[in-house]
Amino acid sequence: MTKINQKNRAAAFVIALVLLFVMCFSSFYVVNNANHHCFGEQCPICEQIAACENTLHGFSVAAAVIAAVLFVPALCTSAVKPLSVFSFSDTLVSLKVKLSN
Repeated sequence: MTKINQKNRAAAFVIALVLLFVMCFSSFYVVNNANHHCFGEQCPICEQIAACENTLHGFSVAAAVIAAVLFVPALCTSAVKPLSVFSFSDTLVSLKVKLSN
């Protein structure tokens, strides 16, 4: 494996860990502060909860788009695959081969 591939793999792994960290802690923050004592219209906890919810919503939309891009072609090819059962193969009769001694 070349150095570039190893660096790309390491970078992808770090990005995945950061995304997992952000998603987990955003979820935990929203759950832990869901029933907080609100200070009014500009409550910092409410603003942070809104930011966390927007982050989680953005990640969920991105995950849905990625899933659609990756899995829709796979579903289309798996739907076409059973149609190949109906394709006819060459047989001796279709090739008009005479079987004489």
